[in-house]
This record gives sequence, structure tokens and C-alpha cells, in this order.
Amino acid sequence: MKRYRFGIILLIIGVIIVVMAPIWKWAIAPSFLKLPCDIDITPVYEGTLKLYVNQEAMTLLPEGKEKIIPIKITRKEKGVPGISDSNTVIVKESVVTTSGGTIISKFENYYALDRKTSKNVPSHKSNRNRKGYSILLPVGTKKSTYEMWDDDTETTTKAKFVKELTRDGNKHKRVKLYLFSGKSEATFVKPPIGLPEKLTGKQIKEIIGKPNLALADNELFPITYLKKINAEFSVEPRTGSIVDVPKYSEVYLVDASTLGMEPIKLASIDYSQTDESVRECIDDSAKYFSMLDIVTLWIPLIFLVIGLLVLLFSSVVYARKPASQIEVKQE
Repeated sequence: MKRYRFGIILLIIGVIIVVMAPIWKWAIAPSFLKLPCDIDITPVYEGTLKLYVNQEAMTLLPEGKEKIIPIKITRKEKGVPGISDSNTVIVKESVVTTSGGTIISKFENYYALDRKTSKNVPSHKSNRNRKGYSILLPVGTKKSTYEMWDDDTETTTKAKFVKELTRDGNKHKRVKLYLFSGKSEATFVKPPIGLPEKLTGKQIKEIIGKPNLALADNELFPITYLKKINAEFSVEPRTGSIVDVPKYSEVYLVDASTLGMEPIKLASIDYSQTDESVRECIDDSAKYFSMLDIVTLWIPLIFLVIGLLVLLFSSVVYARKPASQIEVKQE
């Protein structure tokens, strides 16, 4: 009788342990999957800046005579543990653009990201009230569509899943990536750096080359600047890290619809991430794989194996007959 009860107890324990495997994987494990506070990545990009306007004379350059400037962009994104907390990680972004070793622009941003969803958190020690995603996509990125934030226009762009691919890091090979793409056109909230909010009628006529346009020479007219984005980027889905930007294009324009004209192109930036930078970013992302495996794979697998062993043992105990029921033959 005692053996029977012991078998039943083992059976119940085994079932509970086996059931814990899916409960851990789908209900408990996600609560442990958070963005780390020690984010530290430095992607590097190379490309060109094209200027379609003579900045000194404020006139449009002839087609084919645009000024082309080679550029290198270094973007360092580092978590700030001192001002992060259990729910939000603060990321300091430092961006330096150079041409031939000379700094063209330099600025810093602070992003506040929800540690569970990777979404921007408005009004939380960041320098902008952002929406959607910026630095990272969610841990466990899906083959879906995500809203990517742009500071210049304070709008989001739909980044759509394109395809699955693999890339090599320096240490980790054939790492699975998801490629996303997005396009947008929106109005600058503030004029791009170095450009005025208003121009006189005379300046407008000089820029577009129409001296007889019906605008008062000395009257100031507000200028609306447009920004077009066409981008592709690859994400390591397990961590949500953006590890490769094979294509990124920004075009800056003036809205000339009130003059009955098409938008006037002022400048464009085209760049892509360097191959060595992609490899380094893949390795930076992959260093978290073992931790993710422990939480999402090994712990539920251990629950499953132990539970099955307990069930097997309980069945053996339950199946064995008590000694009093064993027939003893006497010769």
C-alpha cells in the first residue's frame, strides 16, 4: 500500500515537472528576457554627401555638377547603467560624421528604451519624446512590420520584413538575420542644420533661377523642408540588434508646391555599413546567445527530461507487486 501511494506521489510530481517545461518556456522565460544595461555597439558607415545647391551663392548647381563629398559615420551607442532602471535602459548615442579625417558634424542623443519591448519610452531621461523603435527591435523580433522613429520629422516609418538571410561574424558563422525595408516622406520639424527658416523673395528667385517670379524681393517667406528616407537594415532576431545597414538614403528638399513647382532637391546622403563593422556587430549580438539558450532552451528541457524520468520511475514503482503478492514455490 505504501509503495502504491509513493508511486502515485511520484506520478503527480512527474506530471507537474513536465507541465512546467511549456509554462517556463512560454510564460516565465519571457519575463527574464530584458535588454541589458551594458549595451555597447559602434556601427560604422561609409558613403557620400551630395550638395545640389551652391551654399555661398544660394543657387542651384547645374545637373551633373553636384558637389560630392565622401563621408564616414561612426555611431556609438552605449547604455548608461547609472540612470537606467529595472524597466528602462538609457542609451547614449554619439554620432560623428567625417570627410577625409575632418569632422563635418557631431552630436549626441539620449534614448529611453523599455527593457521588455525595446520601444521608446517618452519623457524618461531621453532628449526627445520618441515613439516606436530606434536603436533596437524587440528581443525575439518577428517577421512583421515595425514603426521606426525619425528625430528630424518626429514621425515613424513602417519597416517591413523582406526576407531571412545569414551573415558571418568574425567568430560566429551563419548567423540568422531578418532584412527589413522602409520608405517615407515627411516635413522637417526644424530646418536642417545650416538652412534658414525663411528666405526673401529675391533669394527664392535666385535659387530657382526665375527672376520674374511674382514675389516681393524684400518680403520673407517661410520655407518648408522635406525629408525622404529609403532604407534597408538587417536585424539579429534573437536579440533585436540592428547589425547591418546595407542601404540608407536621405534626400533633403524644399517644398515648392506653392510656386507650382516640383520639390527642389538640396542635398542627399547615401551610405552603407562597412563589412568589418557588420561582422563586429554580429559578434556583439551573438555574445548573448548562451544566456538566451539557458533561459529559453535548457531550463525547459531540463524540466522535461527530469519530469519524464520521474514519470518513468513512478510507473516502475507503481507496477511492482508487493512482496506479499509474490508466489513462493516450495519444493
